Amino acid sequence: MKRLPLFDEKFSRKFLKPHIQDIAKAVSGHISEIRQPGWMTGLAGVAVFLAEYANFVDEEVKILDNGHNALERIVKVVNDGFSYPTLAAGLTGIIFAFRYLGERKFVNLEDAHVLDEISPLLERWGQSQIENGDFDMLHGGMGPFYLLATGPERWAGTLVGPYSDLRNIDLGLAHGLPSYLLFLSNIEQPVPDLIRDQTSNIKKGLDTLLATADFTQKHGSVFPTRIKDGVAEYPSRLAWCYGDAGIGISLMLLEERIKGKQLKDLSEVQDVVLRGLKGVGENVLELAADRRDPKNTRVEDPYLCHGSSGLAMIFFKAYLLSKNDKFKEAAQYWTKETLNYLNNTHSPIHSVTEKPPDPSLLNGLSGIGLTLMAIDQGYLPGWEKGLLL
Repeated sequence: MKRLPLFDEKFSRKFLKPHIQDIAKAVSGHISEIRQPGWMTGLAGVAVFLAEYANFVDEEVKILDNGHNALERIVKVVNDGFSYPTLAAGLTGIIFAFRYLGERKFVNLEDAHVLDEISPLLERWGQSQIENGDFDMLHGGMGPFYLLATGPERWAGTLVGPYSDLRNIDLGLAHGLPSYLLFLSNIEQPVPDLIRDQTSNIKKGLDTLLATADFTQKHGSVFPTRIKDGVAEYPSRLAWCYGDAGIGISLMLLEERIKGKQLKDLSEVQDVVLRGLKGVGENVLELAADRRDPKNTRVEDPYLCHGSSGLAMIFFKAYLLSKNDKFKEAAQYWTKETLNYLNNTHSPIHSVTEKPPDPSLLNGLSGIGLTLMAIDQGYLPGWEKGLLL
């Protein structure tokens, strides 16, 4: 794997590694206070961070032990009856984290698949949610299918277009149309009839998404946050969860995945999709890379969900995909902004307030730490797939 670090060794040694170490100490020191077991919200995300950190420094036995203890606590919580099913905070995300740790050889295969017997239950729950119109990726029916389903027969019934009501469309990567497009593109080798549904719905979804775009940016962003009762809500923030950054990277990923599929007799449909898509994601992100004014970006914290480290991760991913130097510079900028947040008087690491730091992945220290390690090492090892990337 070719590595593309964003910074030289001097910057890494002086700024990145000390902050990563401080984050690891803070997370490890507060792990006993975490009650939620989830991937984005609790122990599962923290366990992934601690395992990656132990590998990053090639020592810190206590850190790794804390990660293993977190996994043991998760299994105990599940055995005690925890049944919340979702990707963000429930069993879907937990199983993803366990499997990821196994793929990275941080835990043995038996431990990595200890919860796999739950997967069919989650898929049935996801199916029921989708049949009721709940396509939310983080909290609804698409999550189990996106990360856990394997056979094409399990996708039957899920390839219905949830965005037929053009007066009400959520445009956020976390909960809306971009995640649905990535969900469709994630389906591998479906049966012929489902291929047609798959490509047709990608085309419809892409047309719907692009119809909402305003590339003049007269509203301060290319895409609105959502369309509600026929009215576009502008401006959208610049973030992973909502706004141009999440949409831009999802379009780049969609193009990569469609190009990589062998659709045989459906090459014409594939060509139509790609002609409508080619370069659009990069264009959106290039415009997003120029947005730096806090009043415009609405970035107010260093976290993954709607903060600076989420933008650093997105632009770094875009740089890895395209080798576009504009994305490299934007990733560097948002990394430095993250470090600035970690250095200020309200730092989530050093805060002297009564509120302890949040060790979690999406809105806490573990997500920041994972991002800084990836940027320091020059590659994303795969945990970002649990964030739809």
